[in-house]
Amino acid sequence: MIEMIELFAGIGAFRKALTNLGISHTSIISEIDKHAIKAYNAIHGETPNLGNICDIEKLPKCDILTYGFPCQDISSAGLTKGLSEGSGTRSGLLWEIKRLLISSELPPVLIMENVKALTFKKNMPDFQKWILFLKSLCYTSSWQNINAKDHRCPQNRERIFMVSMLGGQTYKFPAKSESTLCLMYILEEKVDESYFLTAKQIKSYEAHKERHEVKGHHNLGWKPSDGRGYAHSLTCKADRNKSDLIIVAGDLNNARESAGRIYNTCGISPTLSACGGGDTQIKVLLPVGTLNRPGTWKQRDEVFDPNNIGPTLLCSAEKGNIANILIDDIPLRIRKLTEREYYRLMCFTDDDFDRARAVISNTQLYKTAGNSIVVNVLEDIFIELFMQNKELNKMAWSS
Repeated sequence: MIEMIELFAGIGAFRKALTNLGISHTSIISEIDKHAIKAYNAIHGETPNLGNICDIEKLPKCDILTYGFPCQDISSAGLTKGLSEGSGTRSGLLWEIKRLLISSELPPVLIMENVKALTFKKNMPDFQKWILFLKSLCYTSSWQNINAKDHRCPQNRERIFMVSMLGGQTYKFPAKSESTLCLMYILEEKVDESYFLTAKQIKSYEAHKERHEVKGHHNLGWKPSDGRGYAHSLTCKADRNKSDLIIVAGDLNNARESAGRIYNTCGISPTLSACGGGDTQIKVLLPVGTLNRPGTWKQRDEVFDPNNIGPTLLCSAEKGNIANILIDDIPLRIRKLTEREYYRLMCFTDDDFDRARAVISNTQLYKTAGNSIVVNVLEDIFIELFMQNKELNKMAWSS
């Protein structure tokens, strides 16, 4: 049986991966967010919680220690205060793990997850310092930038993963796995009208785009793509932080595309963020009159070329407060992804979602999903880990 400790546990993506793989395990968590704790326990059952990492004196013995430490201060979408040791930032909580490793029996395996910005020029010195510290404890660390879309998930989400192993063994990351799964196949059949955008919102997005174009800021606003990559897509701003949330269509690897983008159902979703309302949830583009479920998408032969579309998208007749959009005289509607679809895009099941929904609000459902890790990626990381480490593999299948 694998004994695991999940620091900054969230809703338990690491544990979900082990459960999906049928790995015999126990888990202890460290988490302080009351909503994440409620969702975790609802999904996995009541679990011992060590509480605030700053208050932990010593770690219990374990086989695998996971840590997806806070990204707010290193993320491109955050305040970029950094993660230097002694900085007092939330991302600087990484160094609490240093204190705990020094005072505890060393786990054979450590698994880290964080945003791509961890490896950017500003943060790389601190990341390298962390790796050198682990080396001083005789850990061999391997890290890689992994995109969820390469692991059976229709979401374009890049994250840095690092596996550190005692005993001189070097971890080899899993290969990419091709998948034909697209966003369309995770959508709900019936969605309340409250998720759809109104003409007022759309006109506001258009006005914002035009104001910035006057100033020469041509990378902010609506811009339909030609559809060759992820089918046609539109960009849309969020009401709260315009500089972060109105994104140019097409550059899916940009870390600042985490909200506000509108996606055709045949494409790949952008990265999910831990948005807490304020119209920051990801948007989906739907043809009017079609049901958003597999087999009912009325795909046209042509693709949309942004060079053939006028600079302004026109709002057509409204149904109540819900607006249609005309592109080449084709009526379309735009809506947010639902909370359930967020959980699906993180590869949690509908049963997991229903359990979480019973104990936390809709806003917190968005936030907890956006803060989590794509379970499919972790499954593939674990599979390679158990294949490469005979001792762990033996424990994984013993009760």
